[in-house]
Amino acid sequence: MKIHLIIYLMLMPFLSYSFSKEELLGKIDPEKHPDFVKFHSYGKIHYLRKEVYLALSNMIEKANADGVNLYVISSFRSFNTQKSIWERKLNINIKTYRQKIQAIKKTLEYSAMPGTSRHHWGTDVDLVSVNPEFFKSASGKKVYLWLKENAPFFGFFQPYAVNSRTYKEEKWHWSYKKLADSFMEEYGKKISYDDLTGFSGSEYAKSLNIIEHYVLSVNNR
Repeated sequence: MKIHLIIYLMLMPFLSYSFSKEELLGKIDPEKHPDFVKFHSYGKIHYLRKEVYLALSNMIEKANADGVNLYVISSFRSFNTQKSIWERKLNINIKTYRQKIQAIKKTLEYSAMPGTSRHHWGTDVDLVSVNPEFFKSASGKKVYLWLKENAPFFGFFQPYAVNSRTYKEEKWHWSYKKLADSFMEEYGKKISYDDLTGFSGSEYAKSLNIIEHYVLSVNNR
């Protein structure tokens, strides 16, 4: 596996990225996709793009050397997995809010509509905890401070930072910039609202400008 990764990385400067609609929407099986690596973390099986996995492995190794326990709790998510997460949260919010559109807006604070999640791309990971309260603790602050200072050296950035225009800040969500930027560019060219179907609330995607506001305008500095 390591030999294959090294060869792949040697060829990277000569690769031009092009992704299918299925890849952009998360409608693939990473187990059968040649660009993905399978690994274990937090008691679960995970998948990431090879380039992302190698960079992340190096980052975790450096964090551990610095006394920071860094590990993956979420990585690639398929369209169907995101649909399950989305509809579970939406159904909870529907019980609280009178109108479905209000429940959708509440769900969008932390969860992406299926077909719009960066986790579909195999470029993004959630690290350590997805509970905002954790990052107010001493251990959580230590993790986040280390990531802010060190993640950029390994090619990662925080897409949903404090100045995010749409989703609330996610201190746990980190994205491998070079590859994720290519996905975003392809997404803008190939995906339309006709592609965002098959889940509860999809009828509001266009009126809420989901593609423009929740995919293409993500903080990518």
